[in-house]
Amino acid sequence: MGRSVSTAFGTNTDLFKPKMKPKVFDAFFPATFADWKRHKPLFAPAVYGLRACAVGYMYDSHEDWCWKSCEEAGVLTLPHVSAEALVHLYGSSHSVVITSRSDGGSQRSVLEAMAMNIQCIVMADSDKTSEYILAANLKPVEPHPQAIHEEILRVRGTTTNARNYIMQNWSEQHYADAILKGLNQII
Repeated sequence: MGRSVSTAFGTNTDLFKPKMKPKVFDAFFPATFADWKRHKPLFAPAVYGLRACAVGYMYDSHEDWCWKSCEEAGVLTLPHVSAEALVHLYGSSHSVVITSRSDGGSQRSVLEAMAMNIQCIVMADSDKTSEYILAANLKPVEPHPQAIHEEILRVRGTTTNARNYIMQNWSEQHYADAILKGLNQII
């Protein structure tokens, strides 16, 4: 007997919700410093000269060029922080820039930014992150530093109402319902 597959995914909209914070950063990237997140070839050069922050697990002996390239570009580079701290970093940013490749994940970061109504810039070659942007009638950018830089400048000071899309499709309630549906299929 074949069974259908359900996707169980979502974000905590009670934690990740719009916050009135002073905008300190032009761009923010919450992601482990790993090669497939493309900090060195895309994020660091795209935000050079801008106010930017990157946060995530930092490894001294594994792909350390990821966080070092951010530091060299003048990015405030922080180690992994709690979800509660992330909320404040998101809220203090004009945009969240996700340069991850398709094999690099970062979908939850996209959902968190959208749930907070923060402009979310993702790469057109990453079907995993652009899926949510496209479904919310937004447009991903080409994975080139200059295109990303221009998009950061374009969205600075603008607002989005992507939270409505998250509340209708990717909230914690949708996540729980999908898990329950899957469990009911195997019982």
